[in-house]
Amino acid sequence: QRQESLSEQEAKVDSDTKALELKKLALQRQENQLESREGEIAAREINITKNEQDVRQVQQEMEDQLISRETKLAFDEVAIREKESLLDARQARLNDQAAKLEEKQEELRSSQEAVQVAMLQVNRERDQVEREKSKVDSLQQVVDSTKESQNKLEAEI
Repeated sequence: QRQESLSEQEAKVDSDTKALELKKLALQRQENQLESREGEIAAREINITKNEQDVRQVQQEMEDQLISRETKLAFDEVAIREKESLLDARQARLNDQAAKLEEKQEELRSSQEAVQVAMLQVNRERDQVEREKSKVDSLQQVVDSTKESQNKLEAEI
């Protein structure tokens, strides 16, 4: 009976040992899975950290570009205002020149009208002179004709 009891105990110890070894293997497997999972998590954390750094770097670059663009825009606005000022001054000068040209053109029109009036007067006077000359020529012909007649008469006498 004692032998039987020892055999049962031995069988139970063997069984418990096997169960413990199976448990140990299961725990080892679980530990390996956990380590693998920890490695994956660590890799993901590294990847997330790198992505965060990349995002921060991109954000910084975008902020730098934005600041650069804002600065350029400010300079462009100043340059545009200066150019507008120059163009306004130039427009004012051109307006002054246009007004002076308009005055000169008006003076020229007045002068042209005076010249036209003078030309009409000259043409009238020329026509008058031509008429007078024509009368003189006619009278000269009469005088010549009369002289001829007088000469003929004197010759006959």
